[in-house]
Amino acid sequence: FVETLPINLSASTNKLQTLLYLVVPVLIVVVFAIWFIKRNERVMNFIRKTWYGFREGLLSVFRLENKVQFIIYSLAIWMLYFLMSYTVLKAFPSTSELGFGAVLSLFAIGSIAMAVPLPGGTGSYHLLVPQGLVFLYHVNSADATAFTFIFHGWQTAIMILAGAISLLLTSYQVKREALIREEQ
Repeated sequence: FVETLPINLSASTNKLQTLLYLVVPVLIVVVFAIWFIKRNERVMNFIRKTWYGFREGLLSVFRLENKVQFIIYSLAIWMLYFLMSYTVLKAFPSTSELGFGAVLSLFAIGSIAMAVPLPGGTGSYHLLVPQGLVFLYHVNSADATAFTFIFHGWQTAIMILAGAISLLLTSYQVKREALIREEQ
C-alpha cells in the first residue's frame, strides 16, 4: 500500500506533505460516508440498532453477579495480550528498540484490521499491521511481515489451546455434576 502512494515515505520526507496525502483522502471518504448515511434511512436504522446493542452490552456488565471478577479477568486478559505483543516485538532485532507506545499503536491498527468483516481478521490484519510498522517505525517490510505472521500465529495457537483446554474442563465438570446428581 505505502509503495503505491504518489509520495516518498522515507524518514526524510516532509511530514506535512505526508500528512496531507494520507489525511485528506480519509477526510473526504469520512465526509462522503456521513453524507451517504444521513441520506439513507436503512443505514441510519442499522447504525442506531448497532449502537443500542453495543450500549446494552456495556451496561450488562453492571447487571452481572460478579462485576469485579469480570472486570479483573478482562483487564488481566488485555494485560497478558499486551505483554505477549511486547515480548514478540522484543524478539525481533529490527523491532527490539520499539517500546510500549509502539505496542499500543499496533493494538489500534490491529483492532481496525480485525473490525474488517473477514474471518479472524485474516488478510486485513496481515496487511495493515506490517504497513503500520513500516510507515510509523521504519521497520524493514520483510521483518514487519514476519512479526505479524508470528504474532498472529502465536495468538491463534494460544486461542486454540485455551479453547481445547476449556472444552475438556467443561466436559469433565458436566460429567462430574451428573455423577453427583445420580448419587443423590
